[in-house]
Amino acid sequence: MQSLDALITQLVSVQGPQAHWQPTQCGTLPIKIDTEANWFHDGMRVTRQEMIKLWASVLRVEYENGESFVGASYHLTTPAEDVEIEVDDVPFIIQSWTIVSVEEGEVIVVTDNLHRQWPLCTHFPLINRAFREQQIPYMVLKGGLLARISRHVYYQWAERAIENEGLFWLVSGNDRFLLAD
Repeated sequence: MQSLDALITQLVSVQGPQAHWQPTQCGTLPIKIDTEANWFHDGMRVTRQEMIKLWASVLRVEYENGESFVGASYHLTTPAEDVEIEVDDVPFIIQSWTIVSVEEGEVIVVTDNLHRQWPLCTHFPLINRAFREQQIPYMVLKGGLLARISRHVYYQWAERAIENEGLFWLVSGNDRFLLAD
């Protein structure tokens, strides 16, 4: 049986060395990601999954107050250029999940709208934040990018959640994550 670290290595692709790049700021591009994680270029929906995956591979986020997940600005960054794009909420949505057994126990593995998989763990935790005037869970992905948990995944998790003193928790591996309060 593999460890959680081995599962992370298996599922999560290595991120490029964006932190070491010194690209030129090139303003903004007419690229927008709407609240349903649909990508648009010049107002036209982009349907080529390969193009979206390419852009997502160089997507990064900066927050006004560091790791507070507030005041985000999104950029497509290459070694030569950095351009800002518009994102209505977050660029990704968690659409499904499964359980994988590892040495540390049962781990929840989610799948986002680009068919990438992420283990729910301390490296990729849940946070709760406001969306449409409700507190809902989001998953923190690589580089601080967020993925909103879809409504149907949330309701499936609600059935699995453990209640403790009015708070509802998900257990994944040896860790627990606040689902709702």
